[in-house]
Amino acid sequence: MSSTLEEIASKYSKVPSNPNYSRLVQCLKERRADLLARSDVNALWIDYKTTGGCETDTLVLKCAVTKKKPAHELKPEEILPKEVDGFLTDVVEGKASRPQFEDFQEDEIAALTVKPPTTLRGGQSIGPRTVQSTGTIAYFFRDGNSALGVATSGHVLKKNTYAISPSLEHQGTANDVIGKAMIKVAPPTSNRTEGVFVPFQNGGAPSSFSLVDGTVVGSTGTAKQGDMVKYYGADTGGFVNGVVKDVNWSGKVGRDQFVDQIYVTETQSKPGDSGSLLVDSTGNIGLGVLLAGDYNSSGAVIGSIHNHISTFCTDMGITFATS
Repeated sequence: MSSTLEEIASKYSKVPSNPNYSRLVQCLKERRADLLARSDVNALWIDYKTTGGCETDTLVLKCAVTKKKPAHELKPEEILPKEVDGFLTDVVEGKASRPQFEDFQEDEIAALTVKPPTTLRGGQSIGPRTVQSTGTIAYFFRDGNSALGVATSGHVLKKNTYAISPSLEHQGTANDVIGKAMIKVAPPTSNRTEGVFVPFQNGGAPSSFSLVDGTVVGSTGTAKQGDMVKYYGADTGGFVNGVVKDVNWSGKVGRDQFVDQIYVTETQSKPGDSGSLLVDSTGNIGLGVLLAGDYNSSGAVIGSIHNHISTFCTDMGITFATS
Protein backbone atom coordinates (compact mmCIF):
# COMPACT_ATOMS: atom_id res chain seq x y z
CA MET A 1 0.00 0.00 0.00
CA SER A 2 1.44 3.39 -1.00
CA SER A 3 2.02 6.03 1.66
CA THR A 4 0.38 9.45 1.68
CA LEU A 5 2.51 12.58 1.39
CA GLU A 6 1.76 13.28 5.06
CA GLU A 7 3.08 9.85 6.06
CA ILE A 8 6.20 10.29 3.94
CA ALA A 9 6.78 13.74 5.43
CA SER A 10 6.44 12.40 8.97
CA LYS A 11 8.98 9.65 8.36
CA TYR A 12 11.57 11.81 6.60
CA SER A 13 11.34 14.62 9.14
CA LYS A 14 13.08 12.21 11.53
CA VAL A 15 16.14 11.75 9.28
CA PRO A 16 18.29 14.63 10.66
CA SER A 17 17.87 13.33 14.23
CA ASN A 18 19.09 9.82 13.31
CA PRO A 19 22.38 9.19 15.20
CA ASN A 20 24.08 8.08 11.96
CA TYR A 21 22.91 10.98 9.82
CA SER A 22 25.81 13.43 10.24
CA ARG A 23 28.37 10.68 9.58
CA LEU A 24 26.40 9.56 6.51
CA VAL A 25 26.48 13.12 5.14
CA GLN A 26 30.25 13.19 5.65
CA CYS A 27 30.59 9.81 3.93
CA LEU A 28 28.50 11.00 0.98
CA LYS A 29 30.56 14.16 0.52
CA GLU A 30 33.89 12.36 0.84
CA ARG A 31 33.02 9.44 -1.44
CA ARG A 32 30.78 10.99 -4.10
CA ALA A 33 33.61 11.97 -6.47
CA ASP A 34 34.91 8.39 -6.64
CA LEU A 35 31.49 6.77 -6.90
CA LEU A 36 30.12 9.21 -9.47
CA ALA A 37 33.25 8.68 -11.58
CA ARG A 38 31.87 5.21 -12.32
CA SER A 39 29.93 5.17 -15.56
CA ASP A 40 27.19 3.00 -14.01
CA VAL A 41 26.40 5.32 -11.07
CA ASN A 42 23.99 8.18 -11.80
CA ALA A 43 23.35 9.63 -8.36
CA LEU A 44 23.90 9.33 -4.61
CA TRP A 45 21.81 10.48 -1.67
CA ILE A 46 20.82 9.51 1.87
CA ASP A 47 17.60 7.55 2.18
CA TYR A 48 15.94 4.61 3.88
CA LYS A 49 16.88 1.14 2.66
CA THR A 50 14.24 -0.59 0.55
CA THR A 51 13.68 -4.32 1.02
CA GLY A 52 11.05 -6.23 -0.94
CA GLY A 53 9.61 -2.96 -2.24
CA CYS A 54 9.10 -1.56 1.26
CA GLU A 55 11.13 1.08 3.06
CA THR A 56 12.82 0.02 6.28
CA ASP A 57 13.97 2.30 9.10
CA THR A 58 17.65 1.91 8.22
CA LEU A 59 19.40 4.92 6.68
CA VAL A 60 21.74 4.03 3.82
CA LEU A 61 23.70 5.54 0.97
CA LYS A 62 21.41 5.21 -2.05
CA CYS A 63 23.12 4.60 -5.40
CA ALA A 64 21.04 5.14 -8.54
CA VAL A 65 21.85 3.22 -11.71
CA THR A 66 20.05 3.29 -15.05
CA LYS A 67 19.07 -0.39 -14.92
CA LYS A 68 19.61 -2.91 -12.14
CA LYS A 69 21.10 -6.23 -13.21
CA PRO A 70 21.72 -9.52 -11.42
CA ALA A 71 25.27 -9.88 -10.07
CA HIS A 72 26.08 -12.68 -12.54
CA GLU A 73 25.50 -10.28 -15.47
CA LEU A 74 27.98 -7.72 -14.14
CA LYS A 75 31.73 -7.55 -14.48
CA PRO A 76 33.57 -7.60 -11.13
CA GLU A 77 34.45 -3.91 -11.44
CA GLU A 78 30.78 -3.05 -12.07
CA ILE A 79 29.54 -4.48 -8.77
CA LEU A 80 28.94 -1.72 -6.24
CA PRO A 81 30.21 -2.30 -2.71
CA LYS A 82 27.63 -3.46 -0.17
CA GLU A 83 29.14 -1.02 2.34
CA VAL A 84 30.98 2.29 2.14
CA ASP A 85 32.85 3.41 5.26
CA GLY A 86 30.73 1.05 7.32
CA PHE A 87 27.39 2.25 5.93
CA LEU A 88 25.12 0.04 3.85
CA THR A 89 24.49 0.93 0.23
CA ASP A 90 21.20 0.37 -1.57
CA VAL A 91 21.13 0.21 -5.38
CA VAL A 92 17.99 1.52 -7.08
CA GLU A 93 17.02 2.54 -10.60
CA GLY A 94 16.94 6.21 -11.46
CA LYS A 95 18.37 8.77 -13.86
CA ALA A 96 18.00 12.55 -13.68
CA SER A 97 17.22 14.30 -16.94
CA ARG A 98 16.47 17.80 -18.18
CA PRO A 99 15.85 19.14 -21.71
CA GLN A 100 18.93 19.69 -23.87
CA PHE A 101 17.94 22.51 -26.17
CA GLU A 102 19.69 22.82 -29.51
CA ASP A 103 22.37 25.48 -29.77
CA PHE A 104 21.40 28.46 -31.88
CA GLN A 105 22.65 31.88 -32.88
CA GLU A 106 20.51 34.96 -32.43
CA ASP A 107 21.30 38.20 -34.23
CA GLU A 108 20.94 41.61 -32.64
CA ILE A 109 17.64 43.30 -33.44
CA ALA A 110 17.65 46.93 -34.48
CA ALA A 111 14.01 47.63 -33.62
CA LEU A 112 12.71 45.55 -30.74
CA THR A 113 9.20 45.48 -29.31
CA VAL A 114 9.44 44.95 -25.55
CA LYS A 115 6.50 43.75 -23.49
CA PRO A 116 5.87 45.57 -20.18
CA PRO A 117 6.39 43.21 -17.21
CA THR A 118 3.14 44.18 -15.48
CA THR A 119 1.37 40.86 -16.17
CA LEU A 120 4.32 38.56 -15.45
CA ARG A 121 4.00 36.01 -12.63
CA GLY A 122 6.09 33.19 -11.24
CA GLY A 123 5.00 29.93 -12.84
CA GLN A 124 4.41 31.38 -16.32
CA SER A 125 6.28 29.96 -19.29
CA ILE A 126 9.49 31.52 -20.61
CA GLY A 127 11.67 30.68 -23.58
CA PRO A 128 13.94 31.98 -26.35
CA ARG A 129 12.48 34.38 -28.90
CA THR A 130 13.39 32.19 -31.87
CA VAL A 131 13.35 28.57 -30.61
CA GLN A 132 10.47 26.25 -29.70
CA SER A 133 11.39 25.43 -26.11
CA THR A 134 9.84 26.13 -22.73
CA GLY A 135 10.88 26.68 -19.14
CA THR A 136 9.13 28.27 -16.17
CA ILE A 137 9.67 31.66 -14.55
CA ALA A 138 10.75 30.98 -10.97
CA TYR A 139 10.05 34.41 -9.47
CA PHE A 140 11.39 37.96 -9.36
CA PHE A 141 14.98 38.87 -8.49
CA ARG A 142 17.35 41.85 -8.51
CA ASP A 143 20.93 41.87 -9.74
CA GLY A 144 23.88 43.64 -8.09
CA ASN A 145 22.75 46.96 -9.59
CA SER A 146 19.22 46.51 -8.22
CA ALA A 147 17.82 45.90 -11.72
CA LEU A 148 14.58 43.92 -11.47
CA GLY A 149 13.95 40.83 -13.57
CA VAL A 150 13.06 37.14 -13.53
CA ALA A 151 15.13 33.98 -13.24
CA THR A 152 14.75 30.42 -14.43
CA SER A 153 16.92 27.33 -14.84
CA GLY A 154 20.07 27.87 -16.89
CA HIS A 155 19.32 25.30 -19.59
CA VAL A 156 16.19 27.23 -20.62
CA LEU A 157 18.05 30.25 -22.10
CA LYS A 158 21.48 31.05 -23.48
CA LYS A 159 23.22 34.15 -22.23
CA ASN A 160 22.65 37.23 -24.44
CA THR A 161 19.51 35.83 -26.05
CA TYR A 162 16.12 37.52 -25.89
CA ALA A 163 13.53 35.90 -23.65
CA ILE A 164 9.79 35.90 -24.26
CA SER A 165 6.86 35.07 -22.01
CA PRO A 166 4.78 33.16 -22.80
CA SER A 167 7.14 30.89 -24.73
CA LEU A 168 6.54 29.98 -28.37
CA GLU A 169 5.31 26.54 -27.27
CA HIS A 170 2.76 28.28 -25.05
CA GLN A 171 1.36 30.50 -27.84
CA GLY A 172 3.80 33.34 -27.29
CA THR A 173 5.12 35.44 -30.18
CA ALA A 174 8.38 37.15 -31.08
CA ASN A 175 6.80 40.38 -29.82
CA ASP A 176 6.49 39.05 -26.25
CA VAL A 177 10.09 39.99 -25.39
CA ILE A 178 10.62 40.76 -21.70
CA GLY A 179 14.41 41.21 -21.77
CA LYS A 180 17.77 39.69 -22.56
CA ALA A 181 19.45 36.94 -20.52
CA MET A 182 22.38 38.77 -18.93
CA ILE A 183 23.60 36.51 -16.09
CA LYS A 184 24.07 32.78 -16.45
CA VAL A 185 25.73 30.28 -14.12
CA ALA A 186 26.14 26.59 -14.90
CA PRO A 187 28.75 23.82 -14.69
CA PRO A 188 31.72 23.88 -14.71
CA THR A 189 31.56 27.38 -13.16
CA SER A 190 29.33 25.99 -10.41
CA ASN A 191 28.31 22.42 -9.61
CA ARG A 192 25.52 23.64 -7.31
CA THR A 193 23.60 26.01 -9.58
CA GLU A 194 22.24 26.19 -13.11
CA GLY A 195 20.45 29.50 -13.50
CA VAL A 196 19.85 32.46 -15.77
CA PHE A 197 18.66 35.98 -14.93
CA VAL A 198 16.68 38.20 -17.31
CA PRO A 199 16.45 41.88 -16.30
CA PHE A 200 13.42 43.67 -17.69
CA GLN A 201 14.48 45.38 -20.90
CA ASN A 202 12.84 48.77 -20.28
CA GLY A 203 12.51 48.70 -16.51
CA GLY A 204 9.06 48.54 -14.99
CA ALA A 205 7.69 46.02 -12.51
CA PRO A 206 4.90 43.45 -12.30
CA SER A 207 1.60 44.67 -10.92
CA SER A 208 1.77 41.83 -8.39
CA PHE A 209 4.83 39.99 -7.06
CA SER A 210 3.19 36.57 -6.97
CA LEU A 211 2.79 33.16 -8.54
CA VAL A 212 0.20 32.54 -11.26
CA ASP A 213 -2.46 31.54 -8.72
CA GLY A 214 -1.94 34.74 -6.72
CA THR A 215 0.25 33.21 -3.99
CA VAL A 216 2.73 35.79 -2.68
CA VAL A 217 6.14 34.31 -1.82
CA GLY A 218 7.29 36.66 0.91
CA SER A 219 10.67 35.18 1.83
CA THR A 220 13.18 32.39 1.25
CA GLY A 221 14.25 29.57 3.53
CA THR A 222 16.19 26.33 3.79
CA ALA A 223 14.66 23.02 2.72
CA LYS A 224 14.68 20.20 5.28
CA GLN A 225 13.92 16.50 5.02
CA GLY A 226 10.23 15.90 5.56
CA ASP A 227 9.13 19.32 4.29
CA MET A 228 5.89 19.16 2.33
CA VAL A 229 6.56 21.26 -0.77
CA LYS A 230 5.13 22.24 -4.14
CA TYR A 231 6.01 24.15 -7.30
CA TYR A 232 3.96 25.75 -10.08
CA GLY A 233 5.13 24.38 -13.45
CA ALA A 234 4.29 26.03 -16.76
CA ASP A 235 3.96 22.71 -18.59
CA THR A 236 1.99 21.09 -15.78
CA GLY A 237 -0.25 24.16 -15.60
CA GLY A 238 -0.63 23.93 -11.86
CA PHE A 239 1.02 22.91 -8.61
CA VAL A 240 3.02 19.70 -8.25
CA ASN A 241 3.10 18.46 -4.65
CA GLY A 242 5.82 16.41 -3.02
CA VAL A 243 8.05 15.81 0.01
CA VAL A 244 11.74 16.64 0.49
CA LYS A 245 13.63 13.37 0.94
CA ASP A 246 17.20 14.69 0.88
CA VAL A 247 19.09 17.98 0.74
CA ASN A 248 22.50 16.62 -0.33
CA TRP A 249 21.57 14.75 -3.54
CA SER A 250 24.61 14.52 -5.80
CA GLY A 251 24.58 13.15 -9.32
CA LYS A 252 24.69 13.46 -13.06
CA VAL A 253 22.20 15.49 -15.07
CA GLY A 254 22.90 15.07 -18.76
CA ARG A 255 26.57 15.89 -19.36
CA ASP A 256 26.91 17.78 -16.08
CA GLN A 257 27.38 16.80 -12.46
CA PHE A 258 25.74 18.54 -9.51
CA VAL A 259 26.17 18.30 -5.75
CA ASP A 260 24.14 19.26 -2.68
CA GLN A 261 20.74 19.40 -4.36
CA ILE A 262 17.23 19.10 -2.95
CA TYR A 263 15.57 15.79 -3.84
CA VAL A 264 11.76 15.77 -3.86
CA THR A 265 9.65 12.65 -4.22
CA GLU A 266 6.79 13.33 -6.69
CA THR A 267 5.38 11.90 -9.91
CA GLN A 268 4.30 14.82 -12.13
CA SER A 269 7.36 16.80 -13.26
CA LYS A 270 7.35 17.78 -16.95
CA PRO A 271 10.26 19.11 -19.07
CA GLY A 272 8.78 22.62 -19.40
CA ASP A 273 8.51 22.94 -15.62
CA SER A 274 12.28 23.58 -15.45
CA GLY A 275 13.01 26.70 -13.42
CA SER A 276 9.89 26.49 -11.24
CA LEU A 277 10.20 27.91 -7.74
CA LEU A 278 10.02 25.23 -5.05
CA VAL A 279 8.00 26.57 -2.11
CA ASP A 280 6.78 25.24 1.22
CA SER A 281 3.26 23.83 1.46
CA THR A 282 1.78 27.28 2.21
CA GLY A 283 3.53 28.77 -0.83
CA ASN A 284 4.93 31.64 1.21
CA ILE A 285 8.59 30.55 1.46
CA GLY A 286 10.86 29.96 -1.54
CA LEU A 287 13.18 26.96 -1.09
CA GLY A 288 14.67 26.03 -4.47
CA VAL A 289 14.62 26.16 -8.27
CA LEU A 290 13.71 23.09 -10.33
CA LEU A 291 16.69 21.66 -12.20
CA ALA A 292 15.62 18.24 -13.49
CA GLY A 293 13.25 15.32 -13.19
CA ASP A 294 14.25 11.88 -11.92
CA TYR A 295 13.02 8.91 -13.96
CA ASN A 296 12.97 5.14 -13.54
CA SER A 297 13.95 2.68 -16.28
CA SER A 298 10.39 2.75 -17.65
CA GLY A 299 10.53 6.53 -18.10
CA ALA A 300 8.13 7.32 -15.26
CA VAL A 301 8.79 10.33 -13.05
CA ILE A 302 9.83 9.29 -9.53
CA GLY A 303 11.16 12.60 -8.23
CA SER A 304 12.72 15.95 -9.05
CA ILE A 305 15.99 17.75 -8.30
CA HIS A 306 16.18 21.40 -7.25
CA ASN A 307 18.97 23.94 -6.64
CA HIS A 308 18.85 25.37 -3.11
CA ILE A 309 17.53 28.93 -3.38
CA SER A 310 20.37 30.28 -1.20
CA THR A 311 23.13 28.91 -3.43
CA PHE A 312 21.13 29.81 -6.56
CA CYS A 313 21.10 33.46 -5.48
CA THR A 314 24.66 33.49 -4.16
CA ASP A 315 26.20 31.87 -7.22
CA MET A 316 24.22 34.14 -9.58
CA GLY A 317 24.86 37.34 -7.59
CA ILE A 318 21.14 38.09 -7.37
CA THR A 319 18.65 38.60 -4.54
CA PHE A 320 15.07 37.42 -4.15
CA ALA A 321 12.63 40.28 -4.76
CA THR A 322 9.32 40.68 -2.98
CA SER A 323 8.58 44.25 -4.11
